[in-house]
Amino acid sequence: MYRNEHAARVVALTQKTASINLDIQKLTLDMQWYDAFDCEHASAQLAQRNRITLDIKQRLNQLSATLQSTSQSKQTCQGVAGGWLSGLWRSTEQKVAQHQASELDKRLAMLELSRKEAQAELASHEPEERRLAANLRRYRQFNPLEATATIAGLNEELAHLHQLIEHTRSASEKWEAMAGDVSRQWERQQRQLQQIDNDIAKAQGFEWALSNASSGREKALIHQECESFFENSKPGMVLSGLNAKRRKLERDIEKIQERLRDITRLMEHHIETLILDGNNLCYLPSENGKGTFIGLGALIALVPVLCQGYKVTVIFDPGIYARVSSNHAGLQALFPGAKVVVMPRDVKADEALLAAAEFDQAAYIVSNDRFADYAEKSAVKERRVLTHLIHPHSVQIQQLQVNVPY
Repeated sequence: MYRNEHAARVVALTQKTASINLDIQKLTLDMQWYDAFDCEHASAQLAQRNRITLDIKQRLNQLSATLQSTSQSKQTCQGVAGGWLSGLWRSTEQKVAQHQASELDKRLAMLELSRKEAQAELASHEPEERRLAANLRRYRQFNPLEATATIAGLNEELAHLHQLIEHTRSASEKWEAMAGDVSRQWERQQRQLQQIDNDIAKAQGFEWALSNASSGREKALIHQECESFFENSKPGMVLSGLNAKRRKLERDIEKIQERLRDITRLMEHHIETLILDGNNLCYLPSENGKGTFIGLGALIALVPVLCQGYKVTVIFDPGIYARVSSNHAGLQALFPGAKVVVMPRDVKADEALLAAAEFDQAAYIVSNDRFADYAEKSAVKERRVLTHLIHPHSVQIQQLQVNVPY
């Protein structure tokens, strides 16, 4: 529910850049191979190889034909020399045929050997021929201009991705700084709640078994098992404790969720302008609730830091002039990076603060005022009011992860 999606995106973008780098590397190597390849020499080698291959195949065809005709001649001679009486007596013609068959058999063996040698020669010769042919096809199909343009495009995409990675990594770091610890605390509490629910189910099982036990011995065994599991033999007491623990944990989770909702809301909505309740930031909280006036020290330290990332307007009640013994020009000089507004006499700053943020959803108010009388105003309804803390030695806006010493 509350996860740093930016971190996962950084991983995905990094993997994409690695893939593009591999594509660039491959195209670069292809360009280098193309530039170094001698097409003319390879063509001449392939032509020579083709001639040799053709010669070997012609020899093989001739040997196959000779083998076939010799085999047929041998069969003819064997037919003449054969017969069921040939073992008892052979005519002159049969003897000649038998001799011829024997000679033809030797010739067949020699021819078969020659064919095997030719086949082996062809087998050893063809791979190089195929390699040369493949290289020539690769060379002729390769377009160096297109490859150069592709590499340039990939480098542009890579540069864009690097910027995107840095932006996303910055967003990830901001998310971690603002929500990381809170999110992990929420996850831990969710696991604790799940464990409590499991324990409640177990205790309810013991209680049900106890209410349905048929003998004292059976009840004693249930109490013993409950003691072993919960270190308490009474399921009712265990349930009471677990339910109380669950209610407290649910309240804690709700507080964490509320804090996470505020954090994620601020991260999801781009803040461009901060409108500071000037008078509100001039008081250190005190025990009586009225606050102690500390002057402009906290504001003087805070405003330059906020101006580094936002447009800043500081709005004061008219009483500020008497409080700090200054005028509008003097106040403006103290905050050169911000716009200083001092309300007219008898006009409160609250309405001006809310009006300044009314129609600008990128504008947020920094004030500890709850604006209870202005619930209808956009900044209040949309919860675009950020609270601050004045510590004895620093001023903090927790939602912005700002804590500045003064």
